[in-house]
Amino acid sequence: MNEVLYHYTNIPAALSILSNKSIWLSDCRFLNDSHEYYKAIDILLNSFDIKEEESKFINTVLTYSGYKEHHCIFSLSSNPKILSQWRTYSDDGRGVAIGFHRKSLEQSFNLFECIYENHELYIEDIRKKHLQTIDKIIYICNHFVGQHIVLELDKIVSEINLLARDLLRIKNSVFKEEKEVRIIKSYSYKDISFRNSNNIIVPYKDEVYAKYLDKFVDHSIYVREIWLGPKCNELNKISFGSMFISPFTNIYEFDCGYK
Repeated sequence: MNEVLYHYTNIPAALSILSNKSIWLSDCRFLNDSHEYYKAIDILLNSFDIKEEESKFINTVLTYSGYKEHHCIFSLSSNPKILSQWRTYSDDGRGVAIGFHRKSLEQSFNLFECIYENHELYIEDIRKKHLQTIDKIIYICNHFVGQHIVLELDKIVSEINLLARDLLRIKNSVFKEEKEVRIIKSYSYKDISFRNSNNIIVPYKDEVYAKYLDKFVDHSIYVREIWLGPKCNELNKISFGSMFISPFTNIYEFDCGYK
């Protein structure tokens, strides 16, 4: 298990994260690989011998019927030297990768390794684990109508969120090199904020990652490494050095020849 986990990002986002000691968890439907969640739902539903209307109802519930719940993700990687990640998420190598201390993050969040292979076997485990929740959803489908459906689903929303969380660990094997670890949390629509990203309004939740930080301890115990991308301006190394005058945080440059 890696002691440090890396978040690839651009310079403005990195400055926001480090200045505010907080991260943004984005609604999973707005991620580049959002289709993986819907594929996971399909695999799950195919593992049940149920009526078509029941299957459609479960699918509707898990894809946020009513938009009352937002399943949000903050992505990390076990490796700071993945060129595809630098190109996609770090402004084509001009950004940075922030290396968070895993055990420190685990004081505030649950971390989940992504599943890249043997999806059917993993789904079978999920099916057994959440069978009672699935049965409750099917019961609601067959015994309630109209507004009563919403009221009954509200009673088991925490169970539905746990099922969605497990499904959100599934990713296509072609992305295996990313070695992604996710923070996954569900929020009520009442707790969600919105931001603009390339003319798309993205639902997200701001979370302080150093919430248990003693006021006399520098937050560099949470941030153990800063990696400058292959195209990142070297002057940023001076600024990050000033932010983290600490023996805990190391600053590196990822020089892979990509300029």
